[in-house]
Amino acid sequence: MAKPTPRHPHVPQFDNALLDQIGVALGQRIKPMRKAAVATLVVARDLGDHGERLTLDLVTRVGRCQVRLRVWTDAHLFLGLHEPAPGRNAGWAFAYTARGDVSALSATRLVAKLERTLAMTHRTSRKPETKNLITELWQDAALVPE
Repeated sequence: MAKPTPRHPHVPQFDNALLDQIGVALGQRIKPMRKAAVATLVVARDLGDHGERLTLDLVTRVGRCQVRLRVWTDAHLFLGLHEPAPGRNAGWAFAYTARGDVSALSATRLVAKLERTLAMTHRTSRKPETKNLITELWQDAALVPE
């Protein structure tokens, strides 16, 4: 019998099986993600009018890119990436938001895609093709940029 995977202390438990699987997969990768590129990372369980939702907010060390990933119980996904422009109140040097559906992805694949997205943003966020590369990476989640 397989030993149960311990839950990361900073990842809440979810009532919904899909969200809980994603939470466990995120918990398994928090340490490597922080070591590689992440300055701050918060995983939260939100309850609202549309039910339970997993929210991940993080900021990368390089470029201070703000990343928000949200997944709802119906497998709906929101992904937002925003890198501030230099200077006070200068707006965004890079902005990308999209919606999709993660029902065709395993929790492990979703987290792997998130990690690859982070690698792209902190290396090439100012290149115009980055938005297309992110959309291609998430194509099996039917990601549609807003």
